[in-house]
Amino acid sequence: MTIRRRSLAAGLVLLVLLSACSNEPEATPETPGPQASGSSVPSLPPSRSDSARCSNQAAAVGSGRVAGGEVSGDVDGDGSDDVVFVVRDESSPPGCQTFLVAETAEGVLSTPTEEPDIAYALQAPRVNSLAQIDGDGGLEILVDLEQGASTQFLGMFKVESGALQKVRIGGGSAYGDLFPYGGSVGHIEASNCAETPGADVLIASATPNATDYTIRTVLYEMRETTLVPLPRSEQPPISTGPDVELREGFDSSPFGDCATSP
Repeated sequence: MTIRRRSLAAGLVLLVLLSACSNEPEATPETPGPQASGSSVPSLPPSRSDSARCSNQAAAVGSGRVAGGEVSGDVDGDGSDDVVFVVRDESSPPGCQTFLVAETAEGVLSTPTEEPDIAYALQAPRVNSLAQIDGDGGLEILVDLEQGASTQFLGMFKVESGALQKVRIGGGSAYGDLFPYGGSVGHIEASNCAETPGADVLIASATPNATDYTIRTVLYEMRETTLVPLPRSEQPPISTGPDVELREGFDSSPFGDCATSP
């Protein structure tokens, strides 16, 4: 039974928010670096977050509007299902309008889905899926945060040290901290779990040649809430060939090759 659906004990004390807080340029968020309508949310118990930068966070989580439905799965690794959804508070400044929420047996966790200095074109983020990315702990949460003419972009979030936090991509990704998928005849992107030992995630792009595609793939290892690129010597070489949809990562992007349970 989720926290929203059971009666709450009287006298809950408000928890202090934890501090800690594309190839398609016209639609990709302006991050530096190289390589719907919804129903009202019932009153919720106190929230915990990895970010305290949004003064409206507690109020938004408690009285915002659910955007894009909800999904269930074990995101905190305690063996029981949690309920995950996004709420939106359109009356607040950009950067503090949408929040990811996870209702767990221990309490409600939340964090902003937006970055303070980035304007996303997708106005209503939504939970895409839950996936076991690194084989440890609870499921990671994948949220659609941005979309372009043909490419979409996910943000990845996970429960770490009792707080809901955004996963960052180290090494200077061309996509910032987002994971691209989809594309068009001019380019195809994929983000997925990796088959290579020692790697957890791959981000790949395919660009067409006269008769085939050039495919570039970067492998990452998850370290807490940061994806660290494998050393250059362990990265796959640039390859060419037809049938991109049969290549690793592209066949079930985004993150379709990952496990769906802890």
